[in-house]
Amino acid sequence: MFEAKVTVHLKKGISDPEGANTLKAIHLLGF
Repeated sequence: MFEAKVTVHLKKGISDPEGANTLKAIHLLGF
């Protein structure tokens, strides 16, 4: 059994390249 939990924290006014890349990957996966 495989369980994946993705938590993305968005902070206004703060650059978050890792978070942006994570969101991009999620959208590419169709979420």
